[in-house]
Amino acid sequence: MPSLRAAAAAAVALFAISPALRAAEPVDAGVSVADDDELDSPLVSGPATAAAKNAGASAAISEEIGTIQPDSTAQNPVGATFTNNLTGIINLGDHWSIDLGFLLSLEKGSPPPSGSNFKDSGGHVSLFTLGADWDSGDHWSFGLLTDLSPKSTTNSSTTLNTQMGNNATTTPTDARLGVTSSDLDLQAGASYDTNGESNLEWLFTGNLMGGHLATNQQVTAVYDRATMRDLDAAQLRAYCATHPKPCGKSLNSALQDRDYHLDSLKLDLGGTATIFGSTDIALTGDVYLYAQDPSEVGYFNVATSGRALAGGAGIPIAPLRANGRLDLVHRFGDLSVKVWGSVGEYAVAGDGTTYGSGIKVQYKFTRTFRMWLTGNVQHDVDDTGNNFSTRGLSMGGGFRF
Repeated sequence: MPSLRAAAAAAVALFAISPALRAAEPVDAGVSVADDDELDSPLVSGPATAAAKNAGASAAISEEIGTIQPDSTAQNPVGATFTNNLTGIINLGDHWSIDLGFLLSLEKGSPPPSGSNFKDSGGHVSLFTLGADWDSGDHWSFGLLTDLSPKSTTNSSTTLNTQMGNNATTTPTDARLGVTSSDLDLQAGASYDTNGESNLEWLFTGNLMGGHLATNQQVTAVYDRATMRDLDAAQLRAYCATHPKPCGKSLNSALQDRDYHLDSLKLDLGGTATIFGSTDIALTGDVYLYAQDPSEVGYFNVATSGRALAGGAGIPIAPLRANGRLDLVHRFGDLSVKVWGSVGEYAVAGDGTTYGSGIKVQYKFTRTFRMWLTGNVQHDVDDTGNNFSTRGLSMGGGFRF
């Protein structure tokens, strides 16, 4: 991953020259990256610094709406998702703050093929967030955060080319998927902020998150386009048992019609340098560990779809082994622009890597009101060799008072 190695080298070089920069004439440190994103879903990135949340405000509230548009393939049978994310921060004095959040996603699902008897597609997913942060003094902050996504069911369709029955040639066969999933995450984090006013200030963060994903995936209907008739799921199961490659591991797992559980542990470390009070450079890295075999989850992207923001970093098609991200933020007075790039490696053999990029433009109209526009794109290659992209676009605004 050359881009990550270059970013890491740049961060090391910046740390090496930091004593010289800090010894220079102090400047107005302005607004840190944590302050700049204060109303931009702090619940998603984990516990933020309490100093940012207590910047003259007793509470803050924000709302962000957006859409996620993925390319649908046989191994990625998801349609457009529309999200509405409501977050809030309540400050309890100088040291404590409470984080609240509610995310509602409406999924269209991969639509049923023309002529089939599949009844519906899509569904809705909700996510509730509750967290608490404690600012121990001028430098250290600690936080706890929990996310709960109750059980929900979505329906979508996938298509693969088969030679089922008496078909002499390869023809499309459609399968209707019913995916019921729930998710629970618990995260603990700590941050250290140099909290000064020199030409170079630092913020270091560390978070440890445990997650539990439960999903049941079923093939509820099969439609053969060649004969224009419905088939039994047992017929498709028998075909995939002898033809595993065209079916793919996700469909083979869904055909088993059983519950899957995936317990994970994620460690992420990050560092942010604020240079001359107007530019931030942030580098973060994530490492994942799993208690079960992540290749047995089935359609991971369908199970986790709707539990991510439209303006976020994208939806992985499989469980990740590692992920890295580089953020650059520059402030032009009340206008700030953030760009980022990310690259990750999947834990499932054959799924390869994923990479993406995004941009966020935010304008502070007053000291209490801001609006932003965010866009991102992610590129993946699935285990059958299909290339596809996922695009996200969102708009949000927030008040603090």
